[in-house]
Amino acid sequence: MKPISIVATIGPALSFLRAGSILTACLLSLLLTGCSEPPIPPEVDLAVSQDQNLWKVGVPKYAPREYEEYAATLRAGQDMLTAERSKFIWFQDYDPVAKFFGDVIAHGEQVRTAALTAKARETTDLSLQIIKIGDRLRILRNLADDVRDKKLSTRSMARAETLLNEAKGHVKNGDWTKARRAISEANLNVDSAVNSTRKMVARFADGQQIAHWRGQVANAIQRSRNNGGYLIVVNKLDRELTLYKSGQQVKTYSAGMGINYLADKLYSGDRATPEGEYRITRKLPASKYYKAMLINYPNEEDQRRFAEAKRRGEISKRTHIGGLIEIHGGGTAGLTYGCVALDDRHILELYNTVEVGTPVVIVGALSANNSLCSTLDSLCNAN
Repeated sequence: MKPISIVATIGPALSFLRAGSILTACLLSLLLTGCSEPPIPPEVDLAVSQDQNLWKVGVPKYAPREYEEYAATLRAGQDMLTAERSKFIWFQDYDPVAKFFGDVIAHGEQVRTAALTAKARETTDLSLQIIKIGDRLRILRNLADDVRDKKLSTRSMARAETLLNEAKGHVKNGDWTKARRAISEANLNVDSAVNSTRKMVARFADGQQIAHWRGQVANAIQRSRNNGGYLIVVNKLDRELTLYKSGQQVKTYSAGMGINYLADKLYSGDRATPEGEYRITRKLPASKYYKAMLINYPNEEDQRRFAEAKRRGEISKRTHIGGLIEIHGGGTAGLTYGCVALDDRHILELYNTVEVGTPVVIVGALSANNSLCSTLDSLCNAN
């Protein structure tokens, strides 16, 4: 049996110990020299800050689909960062993370641009809708002022104006949903006001009614031509009084009407100017309104309509038919209780021209293509 060499036995052991010492020394050296985790790329904090800014300017509201895609990409980047940080520090590599978050930031800028574009486009669209409805409302109010009929100023118009002011505030605050709702409701209220007005003045667009009024005037002019006398024709809608002599037009004056002059007078206190064929029954040289000429309202037709309205229960049995309808002075600017008013110099001229018995024909309008109906048609077509 061959003896074991001590040198041969101790040599490998010493080599192993020597290698272990070197490894330990290396590890100790790494610890002592302060080996630490690589720094997080600055793009990560920039992306987080960008997301917060996008929220502040309302990007999720103005570009929800684009923002959701951006947010999903940002979450993927955060997952990528978490996975990288979970690795042993010797194996961590943040270069791909930095690149990914750089792409996230670029994506966020694109989303911001899309949101601001959408905001500008929606703001412009809503503002134009508000202007359009406001124009319709203004035309409707001007119409009420032009015809001087208080009944045309409806509650719907007032509500529409309130809603438009609310819509402007919502647009300013970027609350498009509330703005659209207010605009839609305002539009419906304007439509309601237009429809109510059309019903109220439907007879001014009625061909048969217009033909009746035209016939009354034509017959009266023919009689004036035949007898060589004077004739007074009052056109309520045009607010004009025209004087004829022997069937020929002599002069036309601007005239004021009753507060409710678009309606045909039916009873005392309705403040409407009557319609029909009348005559001057009395001249008053010292009227409350300078000078005046009384007409024979109510005539037989007025009394028949009044009695029929009572029979149908449209007016109270205690209601009276009224009277004392005049052509008087006082000016055309104000509204009367049903009379026809001229400027003082014009009533003086007319008073000195015509005599008691002069025919007076009062009609609502002489053309279906009148300004009132044309305006209402334009309001309907503008919707």
